[in-house]
Amino acid sequence: NDLLDLAKVEAGKLEVKAVEFTVSDLFGALRGALKPLSSSAPVELVFRPGPRALRLYTDEAKVAQVLRNFISNALKFTERGTVEVSAAYDDANDLVRFEVRDSGIGIAPADQERIFDEFTQIEGQLQRKHRGTGLGLPLSRKLAELLDGSIEVQSQLGHGSTFALVIPARLGGRVAEQFASAVHAKRILIVDDDETSRYVLRQIIGSGYQVLEAGGGGEGLQAMAQAVPDLLILDLQMPEMDGFGVLRQLQLQPQLAKVPVIVSTSMPLNSELLERLPNGSRILSKSTLSRDGVLALLREVLGE
Repeated sequence: NDLLDLAKVEAGKLEVKAVEFTVSDLFGALRGALKPLSSSAPVELVFRPGPRALRLYTDEAKVAQVLRNFISNALKFTERGTVEVSAAYDDANDLVRFEVRDSGIGIAPADQERIFDEFTQIEGQLQRKHRGTGLGLPLSRKLAELLDGSIEVQSQLGHGSTFALVIPARLGGRVAEQFASAVHAKRILIVDDDETSRYVLRQIIGSGYQVLEAGGGGEGLQAMAQAVPDLLILDLQMPEMDGFGVLRQLQLQPQLAKVPVIVSTSMPLNSELLERLPNGSRILSKSTLSRDGVLALLREVLGE
């Protein structure tokens, strides 16, 4: 996959698809995806999203791909200690700096540029244990350039490494018009306690809509009270207030009762479930999500 992406970048065929998202949501999805890699070793994986909720407008999937490469490398080459992922905002230059800092084996100064050469892997005991293609970092640098950003490395042999991705908080030029249209696009609120599920839906829906998120039923109702969305995508199984509770509350509030709802669930789609839902409810099964199916249902419910 890395090789295919590199070929697309070099052919100018890898598209940049900017969406609006928060760093905390991005980190939540990465935490869920990468936690299994650190579960079998005495290495702690820590995420620090910054002092406030940083909101970006750029290609979230490509940012995630670069950070996944950084984090997976850090976990491979750190036998014990900590891998820390952080984000900081440079207000003066409107830049976001993501850092992945590890306490691993480190990289000699002479090798710190070589690691960005395709198919190159520095020789060593841990490297022989974790053989790879040598394409992750070269691809990451090219993806950073696509995002009008850069990659920086600080490392000392035997004392760990820090890889940084520095990008504009709002991708300009190519996607300025796309952002302007997104501001006036229809609003879709996703209410789901699972960060990874929200991330997947956000990636599928893309930049044609304003995508808002809430991590629970109560939080979702508060968000709807502040700004009524054009569509609600609602998970059913959530702690404190579940989706059934949200549906009951919506019917008690005239301004919210008319908001179209798509239920997103991993529960069995049987007659017992259908009886608990309002007549005519639209349902997305999490076990069979597809991009075409989700987008077709969105267009149908929104009358597009």
